[in-house]
Parts: sequence; structure tokens; C-alpha cells
Amino acid sequence: MNHGQVLCRVSEAQTARRRDRSRLVVLADLADVADDFAHPTLRAGRSEPPEGVAGLAGSPATGCTRLLPGGSGRPAQGLSMVHNSLQPKARPSQTSFASRAEMGCKLMPSVRLIDRATLHLSGEEAKPFLQNLVTADLDKLAPGEARPAALLTPQGKILFDFLVSLTPDGLRLDVAAGARGDLAKRLTLYKLRAKITIAPQDEAVAALWEDAPPEGALTDRRFPGEVYRLYGDAALGAGEDAESFERLRLSAGIAEAERDFPASDVFPHDVLLDQNEGVSFRKGCYVGQEVVSRMQHRGTARRRIMVLRAEGHLTPGAVVEAAGKTIGTVLSAHGSLGIGMIRIDKLADALRADQTLSADGVPLEAEVPAWAGYTLPEAAAPAEGEA
Repeated sequence: MNHGQVLCRVSEAQTARRRDRSRLVVLADLADVADDFAHPTLRAGRSEPPEGVAGLAGSPATGCTRLLPGGSGRPAQGLSMVHNSLQPKARPSQTSFASRAEMGCKLMPSVRLIDRATLHLSGEEAKPFLQNLVTADLDKLAPGEARPAALLTPQGKILFDFLVSLTPDGLRLDVAAGARGDLAKRLTLYKLRAKITIAPQDEAVAALWEDAPPEGALTDRRFPGEVYRLYGDAALGAGEDAESFERLRLSAGIAEAERDFPASDVFPHDVLLDQNEGVSFRKGCYVGQEVVSRMQHRGTARRRIMVLRAEGHLTPGAVVEAAGKTIGTVLSAHGSLGIGMIRIDKLADALRADQTLSADGVPLEAEVPAWAGYTLPEAAAPAEGEA
């Protein structure tokens, strides 16, 4: 091989190395473009992938993306070598049930709540009207949340409980479907000349948990964790995992009127509305306030919702006993998990005496819900002269 051939081979090798480096630069540039497209700031206002990334399917709002063959326009050279990890990052927080279904993604843990219905209060006086009637402080109600509240009898017992949230023109009440008509009638009695409209709404209601919420989801303030409420079109296509949501509700110690207890039978303290800001002790007057305030300041609440965990099947309505004495009732149950209305003073006495709790002969344990702040009463001090 002469000197000229050697120089030619060297030149060819250098050209090949430059070509390989150029390919690496192309791949790196594509990776940067894909990352930029996934970045929330750079992505703002961009509805389509940038030129050269047309083969990437799905928008930033979809819950899953996939690589399509071809795409609109010719992909940049080397795109077929880009790994799927360079696709635009998903934004599950804006993914609807319908979008996930269309994309073939796994459905979020959710359930359509067919036993719930909504009532809308609209008009300029809607909020002050309801503020003067219900237990919660609606001045603290923020967008993006659903707070518990109740309408009481003058004697301080719960007539209706519901979740209340803001709408563009007023308030939404999420209530047991069987109670919506009666709630509307009761509110109409208080309406008088208030400039409000009270109207039942034909909108779907759903619950979602253990996943990033889609756009329009409202945080359910009754739960300590990430549990959300969805309404209307956003709730369409929700799952059917009613059993999982029921276990979640029971394990959190969340009681609901109509499902767990009848109207006019319990005080707000009994079902822990004083623990989850369902009752305000600082706002002005509302129906039944005097009785509720007295219970709070005197510390006379003795019945409380507790989580029940049994060694066998629990039956709703069963009596909870300690050494043959009744201390409460099972309100609702799913298998060995349930919630009960328990006399906490009698429970404290039973625990101090090391007595076993049971319902229909099935041993069980009673727990204060993890998020609740109440405690069992301490033993009364012995009278003077007693040991």
C-alpha cells in the first residue's frame, strides 16, 4: 500500500467517525426536544409535538402515550432509534376516565356513586343563605375541595349531611340520593325572599383514590389521604370498584347519613363532624348550634364512631358487648371490617378491666380513626374515703 492509499484510508475512517458523532448528536437533540416537550413550562400553549417528533402519539394531557408508525410528516432521521422513554411525559393529573379508556390505559381506582345525588344553590345570596343554616363555615370553603356539613334539627341532631363545594354560580350539595328531595323541601322552607335558586341536578357523582386526580377533581376533606370527588361529565366512565371504596371508607371511619345512620338520630359529635371541620365553633348561629356548642364546651360527647376489626364476619346492626354489657352497635360492615357507634366511656371501663369486646359472639377490636383527635375518657377519680 502506497502513501496515497494510506492517506485515503485515514480520511475514510475520519469521515466515518464524524458521521457516527453526527448520529449521536441527532439522538441527543431528539432527547432534548422530547424532554422540552414534556417540561410543563416549555409545553404551555403547545398542543402538538414540535417538528421532527410527529411520530409521538398523545398529548401532554393524556395518561399514556405510544409511538405511532409514520405520523404527520416525515420523522427526523434516527427517530426510529429513539427509545419510548423519550416520548412526552404523561400528565395523569389531567387525564379523564374517557381519555384513559380511549388510550387503552388502566382505569384509575374509582367508582360511580349511584346512591349519591346533587343539589345546586345558585344566586348572589346562595352562600350567606346556607352559611346561616348549616354546621360548617362556608367562608373557609375553597375551590378544588368538597367539605362535610350538616343541616340539624333545632335539638341539634343531624337531619341531612352532605359534601358542599363551590360552583361558578353558587354551591353544590352532594347528598344521599334518597334524601335529596327532602333536603330541597327543607331548604325551600328557609328560603323566604332570599335571591337563590334551589335545583336538583342530573349529574353523575364519582369517587377516585390512590391516583393523581384528573382535571376538575375535588379533594374530599373527610378523608386523611388523597380521595377525590368528581361530578358531571368528569365522573362519566368511572369504575365499578364499590367494594374497595367501601373498605376505604370504613377503614377511615367515615359515616354517612342514610347509609350508616338514620336522620334525626345522632349529633354531629357522634359521627365526628367536630373532628373534620364539618362543624365550626367560631362562626355565627345556625340551626341547632346551641346544643352542639354546649356538648363541645362541656365535653359531654360520649358516643363516637370507631373502626371495628373482628376475627370473623361482622353484621350491621349487631350489638357490641363487653362482658355481656352493651357498649355500642355495628353501623356498617364489609366482611370483618366495620364502623360502630360506641359509648367511649363504657369502652374505656371495659379496656381497663381487660374485657374482650364482641359482636354476635365474634371477638373484635375498636380503634379511634387515625385522623380523629378524640381520646377515651380517663377513669373517674375515686370519691373521698375510697381506695
